[in-house]
Amino acid sequence: EKMIDSGRKRQWRSIFGVGPEVIAHVWNLMIQNLSHVMKETLGDKPPNPEHFLWAIIFLKVYGNEATNCRIAGGVDENTFQKWAWLYVRKISCLFSEVVIFENRYIEDEGNDCLISVDGADFEIQEPSPFNEGWYSHKFSGPGLRYEIGVCIKTGHIVWVIGPFPCGVYPDVKIFQMCLKHARQGVP
Repeated sequence: EKMIDSGRKRQWRSIFGVGPEVIAHVWNLMIQNLSHVMKETLGDKPPNPEHFLWAIIFLKVYGNEATNCRIAGGVDENTFQKWAWLYVRKISCLFSEVVIFENRYIEDEGNDCLISVDGADFEIQEPSPFNEGWYSHKFSGPGLRYEIGVCIKTGHIVWVIGPFPCGVYPDVKIFQMCLKHARQGVP
C-alpha cells in the first residue's frame, strides 16, 4: 500500500511539480486570503479546483497551448488560457502571505547564517530593439534575473527580489542594492 501511495505521489509530482500537500496548501491559502477577490472575478461561481490545477500545469510545463490543453484533458485553448491565467494571477497575489523575510528565524538555534541566496535567470524573448543588457550567460540569450533567499533550516523561501536585466545586474550587484540593505540593523 505504501508503494502504491508513493507511486501515486511520484506521478502527481511529475505532472504538477510539487506534492499534493503543497497544492492543497496553496488552494487553501487562496480560498482563505483571496475570497473577496475571487468573488469579484467569479461572481456567484465557486472556485474550481480543476481550473486551479490547470494553472499549476501551466506553471510547471509552460508548454505551448496545444500541449497544455492536451494535458488538461483536451479542453479548448481559449478556455484553458482564461482559467489558467485567472488562477495564476490569484496565486501570485499570495506572494506576501508566503514569502516572509522574518521566517528565516523559524527553528533558528542562534546560527550566524540563516539563509542561502542565489540568482535565478529566466529566459525571455528578445526585447526590441536589441540591448546587450538583457544577456544571460546561463543560456546565452536574453533573460531576467531574480535573487532568491531560502532559509537553510526550513527550506522556506524568505526573500525574492526582481526582475532585473541579467546583463546589467550580476548577483553581487543585486545583493548589494537590495538584501544587504534589508538586513541592516540585524545583529
